[in-house]
Amino acid sequence: MVLRATDEDVYEVMDSRERCLAGAGGSTILGLLFLHFISRGAWNWELVYLLLASGICTFLSLTAAIRMSRQIMETRNCYLEVTKECMVVRQMESHGNYESCRIFLDEIEKIVEGSRPGIPEFYVVLRENAEKSFILLGQEEKAGHIFLVKSFGYKTAAFRRFYRRVKWEVPGSVHIVGTKKQELWKMKKPRGVFRVFAGLFLLYLVPKIALLLFS
Repeated sequence: MVLRATDEDVYEVMDSRERCLAGAGGSTILGLLFLHFISRGAWNWELVYLLLASGICTFLSLTAAIRMSRQIMETRNCYLEVTKECMVVRQMESHGNYESCRIFLDEIEKIVEGSRPGIPEFYVVLRENAEKSFILLGQEEKAGHIFLVKSFGYKTAAFRRFYRRVKWEVPGSVHIVGTKKQELWKMKKPRGVFRVFAGLFLLYLVPKIALLLFS
C-alpha cells in the first residue's frame, strides 16, 4: 500500500494559502489607514491598538501563507508505503530537511499511537538489536530506535487506512499501544486562532485599564 498526497489535497492547501494572502492584504490596507489617521494627529489608544492588531494579523497571515507554500512543494515528494516485509517513509522534518526510513516489520518492537487531539501520527519503536532497518535525516543516518510517522499532507481517513494496514502486516509479536478506532485522531485540532484573539483582547484591555487608572 502506498499513500501520497492527492491533487485534491494540494488544491485545498492552495485555497487556504489564497485566503491567508487575502487576509494579509486586507489587514495591511487597514493598518495603512489607521497609520494615516494617527499621522494626521488623531491619536488615541484605540487607533494605536488597531494599528498594532492589523500589523500582527498581517504578520501571522503572511507566515501561514509561506508555510503553506512550503507544504505545497514538499508534500509532492513525500509518501508512505508498507509491504509484507517493510515500511518506507519519506516526510518533511523541521528546517526544510527530509526525514526517511526503511523499517523491516520483523524488527519492530511496538507501535504507539500519538495522543495529541486532532493530530494523526504514530511512533514505531525498533528492537535494540535491529540491523536491517535504518532512519535518515537528509542523507545522514540518524541515531535512535524511534521513528514518528506523521500525517502531514494526508487526509485523516487515508492516514488511518495506512496505519491499520501497518498493524495488519506487522508480526503478532509486535505490541500495539493505542485504541481500536483512534478516537483522539478524530477530534478537532486545537486552533491557534482562539489564542490569537485572546492575545489581541488582552493587548487592548491591559493598557486601556492602565490608562484609566493613571490618567
